[in-house]
Amino acid sequence: LESQTAETAALRQELASVSTREEGLEAALQEAQADLAAAQEATAAAQDDGLKVMQHLEDAEEAAAAEAAQADADRESLEAALAQLHARLQDMSKERSEAAAALQQQQAVVQHLQEAAEKQRTEAAAAQEAAEKVAAATQQQLQRLQRQVGEAAA
Repeated sequence: LESQTAETAALRQELASVSTREEGLEAALQEAQADLAAAQEATAAAQDDGLKVMQHLEDAEEAAAAEAAQADADRESLEAALAQLHARLQDMSKERSEAAAALQQQQAVVQHLQEAAEKQRTEAAAAQEAAEKVAAATQQQLQRLQRQVGEAAA
């Protein structure tokens, strides 16, 4: 009876130890579940931010493409205008008496058009540079968000 009582006491002690470990494991499980929920929430927020960044990047790329297309159209228009002026200058060279005055006027127009073409090229280059800066900043932000997601997931 004594050995059975001692065995019962040992079993009770082991049961209490198991219960204590079970409570600790249950608390750890609840903490891990809370951490997982927080990480999932952070991941969802980071993914949402990432989608916003990607949309912003797409918008910036579309705007840059539209500006580049407009610059190309303007350049083509200016080139066409320059080609027309060149043809007119050749025609005017046949009329020597009016050539001097007309030539001066046309040279001024050509200079203006060349300056406008240079301005368009400069604006297109600036738009491209701005788009590249936006893309670089967006890429850095996306990498930071991905790193945060990785850290949150870890």
